[in-house]
Amino acid sequence: MELLNKEELSSLLNIRIESVNYLLYWHKIPCVKIGKEYRFIKSEIEDWVRAQCKTPKKFDFSQIMNAEMNQPSVRPIGKIKKTTTQLKLMD
Repeated sequence: MELLNKEELSSLLNIRIESVNYLLYWHKIPCVKIGKEYRFIKSEIEDWVRAQCKTPKKFDFSQIMNAEMNQPSVRPIGKIKKTTTQLKLMD
């Protein structure tokens, strides 16, 4: 059993360390926590990659948008005025 750290995993998958952290944060990748560090079993990662290729998944942006809309910093301040524009057709 071969264990990989974040740097080795990012090199194996040819992705940035930030992408590895994203996958860890959202629990999207198989891992083992040893002490304060995460390790990845190479055979499990290879199986996980094969599974990702067999079943393409669409990313659901609605979860992120709903989460962002519930944040106080995103809520509109005051009223939004509705404006109309009139267009004249030229002969």
